[in-house]
Amino acid sequence: MKLNVEKVLLLFLLVFSFTSCLKEDDFNQDGYLNISFSNRSSDIILSIYSIENETIPIYKVSMDNRAEINIPLNVGNYILKPYSGSAFYGSIGFQIMKNKTTYIEFDNNNIGTVMDTY
Repeated sequence: MKLNVEKVLLLFLLVFSFTSCLKEDDFNQDGYLNISFSNRSSDIILSIYSIENETIPIYKVSMDNRAEINIPLNVGNYILKPYSGSAFYGSIGFQIMKNKTTYIEFDNNNIGTVMDTY
């Protein structure tokens, strides 16, 4: 009986020592996407797709005449497809990294460019 109690205590101690080393930040797998438009339209709708499935957007938001927006996303590879009835914006692929912000700028010709990630 005493041997079983010692094994249980030892197991508990091992589990506790492994889990106490984890930080809350280790579970956070988020990054951010910052999108800006030089030549914005009032009706832009942003659709973000996972690279594995370009038919169903995982995130969809209207710009509501804003020039810039920040979107939190999980780490991964994505495709951004802006839509406007009054202007053409091309699709662009990008990557989100943990605790980093990926910047995408659309210039006056509505061409998107992935800028540096910080």
